[in-house]
Amino acid sequence: MVRALGFFLLLVLTGCASYTQAPPDTGVTLPPSNEFTAEGKIGVRSQEVNETARFVWIQQGPDYEIELLDPFGRRVMNLMGETGQVVLRSKSNPKPQVATTPEELMQKLLGWQIPVAPARFWLQGHPAAGVKFTQLEKNRFEQLGWTVDILDLQQLDSSGSVPRKVRLTHTDLQLTLIISKWTFTN
Repeated sequence: MVRALGFFLLLVLTGCASYTQAPPDTGVTLPPSNEFTAEGKIGVRSQEVNETARFVWIQQGPDYEIELLDPFGRRVMNLMGETGQVVLRSKSNPKPQVATTPEELMQKLLGWQIPVAPARFWLQGHPAAGVKFTQLEKNRFEQLGWTVDILDLQQLDSSGSVPRKVRLTHTDLQLTLIISKWTFTN
């Protein structure tokens, strides 16, 4: 489970959000944020893997921390990133794995990479800032070869709607995230 879900932790990037084209029609009314906490479940499916875990994602400007938890709430993996350094700690490997970028760490641990830049935007139901995307249909867009489906929305008090369920698909890899709790600090 640690290796299979590990690459999810590497789907993180920092930066500010601004569109170079009109935003897609996803139903999300809250703009992307640089300061948030998202809690929920993640499912990973491919030909080799079919795993689920709980996650907590804390984004604070350019810094982030993502934890994967087992069904009993015990930490399985922790990824912390700040400018110039990414550290991965896992239950199965007591020695922290360190790299300069999430991409470098993914290549080192898995031998392949997936796009890292859009992750925190996609989680919030938006395309990555400054990168071309294609609106496929309402609540669905494609960016960097990945299809992002906003499958369900939730109202966040009076501030707007945010994703409750997001599916990310690329070839035979599918990530499904169900966000049960959002907290925005800006």
